[in-house]
Amino acid sequence: MEQYSIGDSVVNTENLKMANVIQINESENKIQVSYSTGGSEWIPAGNVKKLLLETDPPSGETLLG
Repeated sequence: MEQYSIGDSVVNTENLKMANVIQINESENKIQVSYSTGGSEWIPAGNVKKLLLETDPPSGETLLG
């Protein structure tokens, strides 16, 4: 199981909703998430992916590549 921490921003892959981890049950391999639109639910850890946000580099810095 991928490592999650309380407060991590994640995406529920079943409904593509963004949420935050509020509880972890490793014995059942489930994670409880809270949605920004309200409500929470327990979902299988396999249906949760960490939310990666792309950001622009600070102004004045150049990108390699």
